[in-house]
Amino acid sequence: MFSDIIKKRRNELGWTQQEVADKLFVTRQTISNWENGKNFPDIPTLIKISDQFELSLDYLLKGDEQYVKKVEQDYEQISQKKEIKKLGRFVAALSILIMGLAIIGGTLFGQANEKWVGLAILTACIPLEIMSYFLYKAIYSQPENETNSIWVPKVYGIGLSINPNLLLGKAVWLLIFIGLVGLWFYTLLV
Repeated sequence: MFSDIIKKRRNELGWTQQEVADKLFVTRQTISNWENGKNFPDIPTLIKISDQFELSLDYLLKGDEQYVKKVEQDYEQISQKKEIKKLGRFVAALSILIMGLAIIGGTLFGQANEKWVGLAILTACIPLEIMSYFLYKAIYSQPENETNSIWVPKVYGIGLSINPNLLLGKAVWLLIFIGLVGLWFYTLLV
């Protein structure tokens, strides 16, 4: 088990927990937690441990299913966060593109009036609202972000948003969507 291996090797080398902590740039309490199996180091720190203790990564990980599961979870979370960032960038780019095309199109066809600009903005808001819903749903369904609060921190910038993983939150997101679509049709017909 990882905790037993590093504790045994530290004692063989005659190092204190504080000396190991100084070598790895962590706190002594962190070393104690590793040795007691309370938590595990991240991958870059694990590599440093391997170098300092002159032990292979294979040896450090072999036989410790709990640590291997933690590493797998870490990689899964990293992958999910990358996907969420991609989705966020896509939402921003899509909304800018749609609004830009709508305004340019209106200008080119000589219809650059308040109605056309209003429709362009609403046209950008509808897909942005849909994509934002899925972005927040993905972020706040992750274990470290899971919450029962209706209000959650915004993904980008300062402020609060509505948690789409709650029933009330889903209803509010749906009402916003219906309101935007209704306003779009109202602007088109008036």
